[in-house]
Amino acid sequence: MKFNWGFGIVLFLIVFVSSMLFMVFLSARNTENLVSSNYYDQEIHYQDNINQMKNAADLKEEIMLYYAEPSVMMILPASFKDKNFDGTLRFFRPDGSSPDFELPIHSGRLQWEIKDPRLSHGRWKATLLLNDGAQKYRVEKDLDIH
Repeated sequence: MKFNWGFGIVLFLIVFVSSMLFMVFLSARNTENLVSSNYYDQEIHYQDNINQMKNAADLKEEIMLYYAEPSVMMILPASFKDKNFDGTLRFFRPDGSSPDFELPIHSGRLQWEIKDPRLSHGRWKATLLLNDGAQKYRVEKDLDIH
């Protein structure tokens, strides 16, 4: 069999169409699991998040949030001792929305030790949101639970 231009073009088109059909098949099998269902709403309020993170960075002492096996530790600055504050501590798992959860935070203590069975092994993003009536604070930390 002699290889000519016509045969080469037909062979190229067959391979090209086959690969495109294969890619369409793979993309149809892929599911769209969004981590958050309200991206638009979060984007509108993103400047508020930046301001809250700046408020937290402007504190004289840092709000500490870290993993110390077997629990997550949260330590607030001494300046919060006389403040009446409340907030939430959100744990966000980037690989899906099913294991995400929140814990309420109230004034009265400056140090928390969080031992929650929902904190499974893996990467978590912890977000602390505090409101003392005058200002709002936001601290985000990546935690590797092992």
